[in-house]
Amino acid sequence: MSRDQFDVGKVSVEGDLIAEESILLERVKLAEGDTFSRKGLRESMLALNDYYTDRGYAYVNVAPLTNIVPGKNDIDIRFQIEQGVKVAIGRIEIRGNTKTLDKVVRREMVLAEGDLYSARALDESRRRINNLGFFEEININTKKGDSDEVMNVAIDLKEKPTGTFSLGVGYSSVDKFIAQGSISQANFLGRGYKLNLSGSFGGSSTVYQIGILDPYFMDKNLSLGFDLYKTEREWTEYTEYKTGGD
Repeated sequence: MSRDQFDVGKVSVEGDLIAEESILLERVKLAEGDTFSRKGLRESMLALNDYYTDRGYAYVNVAPLTNIVPGKNDIDIRFQIEQGVKVAIGRIEIRGNTKTLDKVVRREMVLAEGDLYSARALDESRRRINNLGFFEEININTKKGDSDEVMNVAIDLKEKPTGTFSLGVGYSSVDKFIAQGSISQANFLGRGYKLNLSGSFGGSSTVYQIGILDPYFMDKNLSLGFDLYKTEREWTEYTEYKTGGD
């Protein structure tokens, strides 16, 4: 072992403990006998910090204190924790959504106004908003509210196009040249509705299709949609019409 390489000695947590020490030590990435590393120390500090911030302690301070054991190549580690005040979510403000309704964003939030602060829940909320596919930029910022026990949240968004349009031309022995077109919109009316329109027009046939899906029917985690189609084909002696849906 090199002179500047140390093993981990005793590991402990002190200060404001919101759980049994054994539970908190499970978050620590270094154990007695391991080779000491600054990376492991930093990851342990962050893991303890996350444990507290996920339970409302937004201002927790975790200070790792190290001590070289005299006469040994060991380093004892103490994590000194100051929990700070417990924080609740105050106002949640959504900005930059010129098309998308606020409720479309809010229903993806894991946190609501009045809930305990949780850094992990804010990260999950950002992931869910991003998965909508409506925004090219999403920034979630926090700021102290009217007191130390309140944290306001601002969600800054930059919208991106959510519709597509296509045209095409085909050929068949029956209809000869066929013109085809389709329109899709992933955020119809800014409500998160999925809309699809398509049609084809040939010498003797016309086909229309429309489909719409509401992924949060009645603002609940319940999807409802429908598809309709209409076909018109001209034969030598008559014209055939078909209409249907599901």
